[in-house]
Amino acid sequence: MDTNNPYQTPKSDLLTRDTANEETLKIAKGQKKVIYAILVNILAYILQIYIGQIAALVNLFAIGLSTAGLIQMSKGMKYSTTAIILLVLLFFIPVINLLVLLRINGKATSYLQKRGYTVGLLGAKM
Repeated sequence: MDTNNPYQTPKSDLLTRDTANEETLKIAKGQKKVIYAILVNILAYILQIYIGQIAALVNLFAIGLSTAGLIQMSKGMKYSTTAIILLVLLFFIPVINLLVLLRINGKATSYLQKRGYTVGLLGAKM
């Protein structure tokens, strides 16, 4: 007697999404904030060219947004408190903050892609 069931669903090795993991969702949401902070930083640099130092207020908003994104992502990415404080201090240095944000975004992108998420220009598709 044959033990194979012809009506059984096929088995595949497809990568499944890790939707139940709260840490991964926090990283995805934090990454969106970091991406928006990158865009606001670029906008602040362009505004500083045209309207002067008053556009630095936009940069303060970007620092707040990037800090919120970093804190949200840090729990899932297992950053230490010392690393978070150092990164937040680096957000206050004009060009370095953009490089730090790009690095954090790159780490979050690779983390999410390993867990089966599709990551586009504005973050992970949830």
